[in-house]
Amino acid sequence: MGEAFAWIAIAGVPVLIGIGIWCLRRCEGKARKYLLWDTLVFFAALALLFGGDIVLGFFGLAWRNLPGAVLWAVLVVSFLTWIILTLRCSVSQMDDIGWVNKGIIIFFGGVVLLMTMWLGLLIFAFGYCREERVLEYQGQPLVEVDMSWLHPTYHYYEYRGPLFQGSELIYREHYQIDRKR
Repeated sequence: MGEAFAWIAIAGVPVLIGIGIWCLRRCEGKARKYLLWDTLVFFAALALLFGGDIVLGFFGLAWRNLPGAVLWAVLVVSFLTWIILTLRCSVSQMDDIGWVNKGIIIFFGGVVLLMTMWLGLLIFAFGYCREERVLEYQGQPLVEVDMSWLHPTYHYYEYRGPLFQGSELIYREHYQIDRKR
């Protein structure tokens, strides 16, 4: 059942994107304005999160957990609101397509909405909710990231400020360094 749910969501994304583009072109008033702003916020967060990783990589930097988590949360929330706004606009504007087609659109929207919430929270929990602290070891400030799952594992990166850390792993240890900054 879970696999079928995932395939329905995968098939529903292009359908919703097409309907969303149609809504951006055909809807009028506040619905179009909100949908346009939400689309711009989504693509801005997408560019900052993934494009920022690429650009920061050229300089030997990477996002720390907090900026990455905020950008991921903005990305997921804006996509969820985009789905809701698209469904609201499309169902109210498409009077001549019939109730069966409206039901299919709402079904696809609901499945994609649920899968986005599930995957978004899962990626957020395991990708951006790692504990980190800044410490000084042998005169060098480091960012310690707790990568533990079943056994304690800590990765150490160069400290480059509150938003960034070095992209290269300096040291990996199976216990914490007890030098606080």
